[in-house]
Amino acid sequence: MAINEQPRPFTPSRNEHSAFASFVKDLHGHPLTDEQWDAFDTEQLIGRAVEIVMVHELVNGKTYANIKLIMPDKSDAPLKPSGRFVRIKERDGFGAGPKQAMQPLDEDDPL
Repeated sequence: MAINEQPRPFTPSRNEHSAFASFVKDLHGHPLTDEQWDAFDTEQLIGRAVEIVMVHELVNGKTYANIKLIMPDKSDAPLKPSGRFVRIKERDGFGAGPKQAMQPLDEDDPL
């Protein structure tokens, strides 16, 4: 996504060719079985420690930040969530327009 653009949400599909299924596979380290998909709840992703590799790519004059790799954090001391994350849909002003700028949680806290 270009810097300062809203991220595109995943379509939660278990189809093996979907971006979401690929993301979940990388996150778990293996494809999910039908039983695991049936029990899977996206809420369990919030606050989960992972390792990601981001790359910045310049396309037609815009810089895009893309996740190239995501995997479970297997370190001895994973980062702990701050508890301050607020989902976009729960932020003040959500739904005010088609392209909202992401806002910091407070004046002293950049994203």
